[in-house]
Amino acid sequence: MEKVEVGDYRLQSLVGKGSYAEVFRAVHRVTGARVAVKAIDRRRLDKRVHDGILKEREILKSIDHPNILRLLDTIDVRNPPRNPRDRTE
Repeated sequence: MEKVEVGDYRLQSLVGKGSYAEVFRAVHRVTGARVAVKAIDRRRLDKRVHDGILKEREILKSIDHPNILRLLDTIDVRNPPRNPRDRTE
C-alpha cells in the first residue's frame, strides 16, 4: 500500500471492510502509536446510518474499559486522499 495519510495517521493495511466503511491498521506519525482507523464513505450513508455513527462516536468517547477500543480522535475529511487500491492502471 502506498503511503496514505489522514490527519496525523499513516494508513498501513486494510483490516476489514463493510457496506459503508473500511478499517485500516495505522500508526500515529508523531508518537508511533498503533491504532485502527475507520474510514466512512459518506456517499453511502442515509440519515439513519449517519445518526447511528454519531451515536456510536458519543458512546465510544464515554467508555473507558480495557476490553473496548478507546476513541482517540475523529477527523472530518471533505476531500479524502485517493485510495491506492482504487487505481486503474
